[in-house]
Amino acid sequence: MGNIIAALSLNKITEYLTEKSFFDIKIYDSLDSTSTFLRSLAENGEKEGTVIIAEQQTSGRGRLGRSFYSPKNSGIYMSILLRPSTHEINFDINRSIYITSATAVAVCRAIEKITKKDVAIKWVNDIYLNEKKICGILTEGSLNNKNTSFEYMIIGIGLNIRTSSFPNELKNIASSLLTPDDTDFTENIRNILVAEILNQFSSIYQNELSASPQKLEFLKEYKKRSFFLGKNINVIKNGTLHPAVAVDINDSCHLLVEYPDGSSDELSSGEISIRVSDLQEETQK
Repeated sequence: MGNIIAALSLNKITEYLTEKSFFDIKIYDSLDSTSTFLRSLAENGEKEGTVIIAEQQTSGRGRLGRSFYSPKNSGIYMSILLRPSTHEINFDINRSIYITSATAVAVCRAIEKITKKDVAIKWVNDIYLNEKKICGILTEGSLNNKNTSFEYMIIGIGLNIRTSSFPNELKNIASSLLTPDDTDFTENIRNILVAEILNQFSSIYQNELSASPQKLEFLKEYKKRSFFLGKNINVIKNGTLHPAVAVDINDSCHLLVEYPDGSSDELSSGEISIRVSDLQEETQK
């Protein structure tokens, strides 16, 4: 109890898992990257629903080539393999952003259900607590031979649970879900959260994602949880900062921004990074 965190346990995770038939969970002591490892399995035909979890990552990866700090026994570092075509879900390149947003909503739901802590989303793939990043999500995939839809997709989730210290470049911008003062959570908090994240994600994935964008209920929740709408931001393109206002998130999960000269833009995750003006830039992606 208290500040002790139990090791990741397949038995414990399965105990709290509702979709036992969909997920096949494998736990490792250390991997360079759960997503890199899972990609090699996917290329060799690994089935959908395979989940790779590591106690630590030696080369954790984030968006735009950034690393993800993944110390041992202090977080959740896991990747999920999806094969959307097996469900006749049309996931072309333009719709892939829905997987990232669905995952963000699932992580938020799980955190709030288990810990009662209020968390928020920074478009498109980060989870924040008290204005600091605690979780990053990275979605990757491999297109079919016609380059029209995904042969498979991999969702990487890095969630800081109780990280005692961060590298200097992250100290002011990253944080953990739990602090040393949070002594009332069970030692199995990581196992419980892994299961609940998977429960929440599978519910969205199997029941909602085949709908048209206008009927994707989780998108409404995603937008509601996005804490920076209406605020001044900096859009970063090719290393150049462009001041703007975050106006809205549309049905394509693209960010609508307005620049000081009155012009506007519709941004997708592949084009930009966002720096909220009243927060320091977070480099842990």
